[in-house]
Amino acid sequence: MTPLILYRIASGLLLFFAAAHTFGLLRSKNLPPAAKIVRASMNKIRFKYLGRNSTWGGFYLGFGLLATVFLLLSSALAWALGDLVQFNPASFRFVAWAFFLSQAANCYLSWKYFFAPPGIIASLVVVCLGLAAWQL
Repeated sequence: MTPLILYRIASGLLLFFAAAHTFGLLRSKNLPPAAKIVRASMNKIRFKYLGRNSTWGGFYLGFGLLATVFLLLSSALAWALGDLVQFNPASFRFVAWAFFLSQAANCYLSWKYFFAPPGIIASLVVVCLGLAAWQL
């Protein structure tokens, strides 16, 4: 497969990852009862942090939405790299490998802290990005 096709596949996977991540983050139905209790307590307990009234639930939601933003950026970057490497592959080699390494770290964290679906998607992304970077 060419780098263009591999980057396009990675872009689609990352876009799906962002959508599924956001859906999972924002839905609260179908949670086990114990998880609902924990989630509710994360939003009830308020504390001051760096001068701001905060909750652990707010941190959880905020960091989850930050992850969505970076998954969307990653999808756009993969799409753009597919175009850019066709014209001057050598000039984008560093970016391609840095992108691969960042997604490899995302893959590791997905497997370590979450469950199979994000781990599988992240693994497929890493394979696509690694193969594409290798061909540059």
